[in-house]
Amino acid sequence: AAAVLLENETGAVRALVPNARWGSGNSGQWVDCSSALRSPGSSLKPFVYAMAFERGVLTPGLLMADTPLGMGGRTPRNFDKLYRGPVSAKRALNDSLNVPAVRALRAVSADELLRRMRRAGLENIKKEADWYGDSLVLGGCEVSPLQLAEACTVFARLGERISPVFEAGRTGAVEQVFTPQAAWLVTDCLSDPSRLPITLRSVDALRGKFAFKTG
Repeated sequence: AAAVLLENETGAVRALVPNARWGSGNSGQWVDCSSALRSPGSSLKPFVYAMAFERGVLTPGLLMADTPLGMGGRTPRNFDKLYRGPVSAKRALNDSLNVPAVRALRAVSADELLRRMRRAGLENIKKEADWYGDSLVLGGCEVSPLQLAEACTVFARLGERISPVFEAGRTGAVEQVFTPQAAWLVTDCLSDPSRLPITLRSVDALRGKFAFKTG
């Protein structure tokens, strides 16, 4: 296991645990899990929704069909193998539903989405979009925790990515990846207070907000 904590304002890496086994005497402690490439699971779904919001294909309140979907012999299913029928795009994102995410991907340009992901810092997604297919938003690619933390700054910074820096006093390079409006909508969906653990619901909203995505 690994953990990365970035400061959204400057890109400073405030904390990094490369391996939770450190000091255990196990040979696996020497693996830097923070830079190791692994499947991102569902953690890339916010990027396809940001693209769909930006293009006007979806809005958070628009109903989507969480129903069986097949094409080319592939049929995406949800983690619990159940379908929920009509759901809002916000609920589809917050509940990490697979079929609506695939529908959103097919409604936008997968090639353009892939370019945006790379601009966000996910540089190890090297193959063409056709090679990944629907799995691009379902975990069928490889990213590292540090890359993912960098990519998620686009939501905290209204569409602008900031690169991680390890030296005090420096600020990371920035690049606009999504429009501020699209990034704000995704962040607003993922910061719904009802999703927060009870211990975090009492935190003063004026001090900031929590937005999170599982993966």
